[in-house]
Amino acid sequence: MFNIHYFIKSLGFALNGLAYVWKSEQSFRFQVLIAIVIILGGFFFKLSLIEFSLLTLLIIFVLAAEILNTVMEKLLDIVHPNWSPAVKIVKDISAAIVLVFSFGALIVGILLFTPHIIQ
Repeated sequence: MFNIHYFIKSLGFALNGLAYVWKSEQSFRFQVLIAIVIILGGFFFKLSLIEFSLLTLLIIFVLAAEILNTVMEKLLDIVHPNWSPAVKIVKDISAAIVLVFSFGALIVGILLFTPHIIQ
């Protein structure tokens, strides 16, 4: 059964996590800034609902990947606080996930915006 108090408590935990990522991760703040610019560009170029939906999904994917990257880094710092080549590789791979999502979003963004820009 749905418990509103439990839901509100859980939402508070999630917002605390989001606030932590916002405060501690410069790359997350930069990606949010880019997302705002992209959304404003979508309004300026009058993107269709489908185009806006796709951009929104891509923004969410990139931001979620950045949050997961932060989780991986913090977890590895707890489990293995001393530097090691193995931990570095895992952190680098985790960062590569964000990079792949970001490049994918960039390519789709170019494909979506180009026709509107050249009109």
